[in-house]
Amino acid sequence: MSLIETENETARLTWEVGTDVVGPNLGYTVPMAGSLAGEAVLTKSAILLEVESSADLEPKFPMLLENFNAGLRSFLAVPLLSNDVVIGVIRVGSKNRGAYSQRHLDLFGRIGNQIMGAVASARIYADLQRSKNWSAAGAPNSKSGTPSLESFPNPAVSDPTWKKCSKS
Repeated sequence: MSLIETENETARLTWEVGTDVVGPNLGYTVPMAGSLAGEAVLTKSAILLEVESSADLEPKFPMLLENFNAGLRSFLAVPLLSNDVVIGVIRVGSKNRGAYSQRHLDLFGRIGNQIMGAVASARIYADLQRSKNWSAAGAPNSKSGTPSLESFPNPAVSDPTWKKCSKS
């Protein structure tokens, strides 16, 4: 699962299980351009992708080449929508071509709807905690009294509560 950071068009990898893939791991931020998650964000819809060769990926999804090299041939990505904004993407892959169908898209869509509320609540909680910390600290890194981006640490990295919520 990835959490979407729309302001810088990236996705932060927050939860993973399964086949080891060379490349970005848990906690890393990756660009959405050229990724299946990025396409799910743009279209706000679930995506089912079957791949026969690496040439199938290169034009539109070069970020999946490492997954292909690890043996994955079927992919499914489901956006997590909150108030019509994609806040995360669930992505699964299989080494078997044809592993997923519309039934799987529907199932993961329902799973996404269930966990989206928890993800959105965790984000709100982390934002409130950062705001409270910022207020108590007197606007660090800010000369004008307006908070700077640096004064708000990334919750997936710095907030242990966020880490617990993002793994549940």
